[in-house]
Formats: sequence, C-alpha cells, structure tokens
Amino acid sequence: MTNLEELFSVGNISKEITVKNVTFRIAMLNVKVQQEALNGAVDTDPISHALEIKKQTLARAITHINGNTYIQDVNNPNPETVKHLLEILNKLHFSVINALYDQYNDMDEKIKQDMDDEVKKSSKNPGV
Repeated sequence: MTNLEELFSVGNISKEITVKNVTFRIAMLNVKVQQEALNGAVDTDPISHALEIKKQTLARAITHINGNTYIQDVNNPNPETVKHLLEILNKLHFSVINALYDQYNDMDEKIKQDMDDEVKKSSKNPGV
C-alpha cells in the first residue's frame, strides 16, 4: 500500500449505536459523499437547514439497522436507499436524529484528533 492509499483508509471506521433497543451502525463518509449530503440540504430554509444536514448525512452514513444491511458501500450509496433512509429518519423524533448525529460527529472528532496528533508528530521529526 502506498502512502497515499493509506490516507484513503483514514476514516474508514464505523460504530454501533443503540437507541431504545434499535441498533444502528454508522460509518464515516468520504468527502464526495459528505458533499452529496450537504448538497441535499441546499434547498432548505435557514431554520431547518442544520437538521436537514444531519438527516442527509445520516441517510448516507447508516449502513445497518438491527443487523439489516441498508448501505453496502458507504463510499457509493445507492440513491434509492438514501431516499428510503431519509423516509425512515423523517419519522423519528429530532432528539433521536441529534443523538445519532452526535455519535457520527464524535467519530469525526476522533479522526481529526488522530490526524492532528500525526501532523504534530511528523512536524517534530522533519526529514524522517
């Protein structure tokens, strides 16, 4: 694996979250899919924009619900599956959406911290 290919695997993590006996597996999105999620929220009014970003992100990040596979390749989600997951998410209470998104965001923060630590470590050892 080349050094560049190692960067492709950064963020290839997922996590199971259980809410009221329903288990979700969420996975981190690559930049392309995250951009699609952001674009999906463009036409919303300013008040509901933040919630729509969360739903659009989760509709691409949720790979399993109670062991049932929804998205096999998180880097290339099927648009029909995304639409179906949005329908599911729209039926949930906003506190559930927030809890799931907070867990997604926590994973992202961990990756960011790991990258920051790696950059700091490499900048202490220039030319190594």
